[in-house]
Amino acid sequence: MPSLLAPAGFRDCPGGSLAILRPRFFRPKPLPIPPVMVLLEMSVTPLGVGQSVSEPVAKCVGLIAQSGLPYELHAMGTIVEGELSEVLALLQACIELMAADHPRVSCVAKLDYRRDARGRLRGKVESVERRLQQADRSAEATP
Repeated sequence: MPSLLAPAGFRDCPGGSLAILRPRFFRPKPLPIPPVMVLLEMSVTPLGVGQSVSEPVAKCVGLIAQSGLPYELHAMGTIVEGELSEVLALLQACIELMAADHPRVSCVAKLDYRRDARGRLRGKVESVERRLQQADRSAEATP
């Protein structure tokens, strides 16, 4: 028997709690979302191992290489390009790989989320380099 105190749209449930009534035909449909390509810049390093971390970092970079995703290693970390779920799973795998040998791990991660572009790992750098060349040509042309 429904409670007289229950607000409209609610009904009594076993155990005395209230639940929102929803029509049986209401089933939210998943929205079609195209795969999102992201750039993930990450740095995963062990703490308390001394000045050099190149050996444990090399293990993580090896794991990144095995993933098959495009990546670029630089002095302060690694940039990986792929679908959001892929790069996040790779980040987790790198952290777990590092944590297997070291009790404390530091991780810095930055994502560039963009739906409409692929190949940005090199494309972003090439775009800046083109602009620099244009600026150089403009500077040379002015007396």
